[in-house]
Amino acid sequence: MLFVLTEYVHDQTRRQFIMTIKLLGKYIFSRDGKCLFSLNEEEDDEKHKLIYGFLQTIISFIAHFNDTTDFITYSTESYQFSVLTLLTGYKIVLITTNAGRTKEYYKKILKQFYRDIYVEFVVKNPVIKPGEEIHSKLFREQVIYYYASPSVGTSIQS
Repeated sequence: MLFVLTEYVHDQTRRQFIMTIKLLGKYIFSRDGKCLFSLNEEEDDEKHKLIYGFLQTIISFIAHFNDTTDFITYSTESYQFSVLTLLTGYKIVLITTNAGRTKEYYKKILKQFYRDIYVEFVVKNPVIKPGEEIHSKLFREQVIYYYASPSVGTSIQS
C-alpha cells in the first residue's frame, strides 16, 4: 500500500507547484516494541520486528552523540526514516521517500499528527486501551486522510 503526500508550496514568484512525498510506512510501537499500529494491514509481525530492531539500533547509535533521542531522523538518497518518541515511551514512525526536507519539518509533521490525530482518536477513545493494538477503523481513516491531505505540512516551514 502506497500513499502520496502532496504539498502545495508557493515559491518566490508566487507560482504554485506540487511537492510529492511517498509515504512508505507509518507505525506506532509501544515502549516494549509491540507494533500497535501499521498503516499496511497486510504486513506480518516479522517486518514489524525488523523495523523496530532497526529503530532501536539507530536510537542506540545516536544516543552516543546526542543528549536526547526524543526525535530522530535517518535518511538515505531513497528514503527518510523519522521517529518521535512520546513521554510514554511509545514511538511514532514515519517512513517516506526522501524529498530533501529538513529534520525540523518531519518533527513538526509528527508532532502535529500526534496532537491532531493520535490524541483525538486514540488517547481520548475509551474503547482503545493503552498498550493494545489499535484496530479502530476511524483512526485508520483519519491517518490516511491526514497524510493524503494537500494541507499536511503546509503551515510548516522547512
